[in-house]
Amino acid sequence: VYEFNDAPFYGEKNWGGAFPTKWYWSQCNSFDGYKDLAFTAGGGIRVLPFSFLPGKRTETLGLIGIHYNGVFYEIVPWLGSMEWEVSTWGEWMFRGRCTDNVGSQQKFEADIIVTTNEDVSGVLLRAPTKDKGMQYFCRDSGYGQVTLSLYALEWDRDTGDYIR
Repeated sequence: VYEFNDAPFYGEKNWGGAFPTKWYWSQCNSFDGYKDLAFTAGGGIRVLPFSFLPGKRTETLGLIGIHYNGVFYEIVPWLGSMEWEVSTWGEWMFRGRCTDNVGSQQKFEADIIVTTNEDVSGVLLRAPTKDKGMQYFCRDSGYGQVTLSLYALEWDRDTGDYIR
């Protein structure tokens, strides 16, 4: 039995019936000079259960959640838009906009760039695969650099879109 008090903790659980065919995930709660800042970004491609629509067997999904100065900034597809570029290893880019009404919260946009040193190959982990069960093919690292930018959005009549 190991008992910890006031220790950092991480826990994860896939509650679905099948693991996504591809997924990405990043989080940070240690920003120099910002004690009240943390983010989690994740998503992937999952098989849709009971999908009978032609050509619609999978779904791409994701989220960005930012806690800053006591405010939770949520970016999910049904409240705006999001995109990401995830390399095989070493660089993750997340971008999203919340342009729907979320209470009285102002509309906003976030850019997050996460990198890790190419020399740091991370820890090789076992992860579920569709055909071969648990396999060593996923990498994880606790060493990286994060740039997080959070912008207020305003409606611009000239462009007919939200601008920073």
